[in-house]
Amino acid sequence: PISPTPSTTTATTIVRQSSTSTNPLLTPPRAIPDPYGWMRDDSRSDPQILQHLHKENLYTEAITGHLQTLRDELYGEMVGSVKETDWTVPMMIDGDGE
Repeated sequence: PISPTPSTTTATTIVRQSSTSTNPLLTPPRAIPDPYGWMRDDSRSDPQILQHLHKENLYTEAITGHLQTLRDELYGEMVGSVKETDWTVPMMIDGDGE
């Protein structure tokens, strides 16, 4: 199978086939729009992107701030159910989940 190949624009990716797909190849390759492609910044240093994300975070906090007590409560429940000595997630060994 052929791996996805990026196009010349950041907003569209040309894809022939997923590397794990068993379906026939997409011929010809089809453009798949990516409305968030303009935000790709592997260096995490583009001021325009960082400013946009900061504004999104402020908006999210303004809209969901009233849920902070619930978030804290849920977080406390999750942390409270984890033993401090747990280094990995539980897994089945001979039918025993402990």
